[in-house]
Amino acid sequence: MGLFEILAPPAHVTNPNVEWLKVPRAFKINVNINLKDVKRSHSRPGRLGGPANETVEPIIVDGKERFEVAEVLAECMHHHKRQVLVKWAGFDLLSST
Repeated sequence: MGLFEILAPPAHVTNPNVEWLKVPRAFKINVNINLKDVKRSHSRPGRLGGPANETVEPIIVDGKERFEVAEVLAECMHHHKRQVLVKWAGFDLLSST
């Protein structure tokens, strides 16, 4: 899907581990990602989209490590907030957050 711009967090957000992504309007969602849930991939079976034992390097944006979104797998409403399940580029399906 490509890289998404990182937005400034809303004023009410106090968790420094949360980043907000600017996604196409067609998604009809605001994407907030908790960085504590992002893990590096140390091995990726071929059936999950890549060669085994390939380490994914982060993209550095404004001095911070970032990872590319491969696809949005699912979305739901939880306590009046829309949540999405994201598969990260270079990570196996079990590392989706």
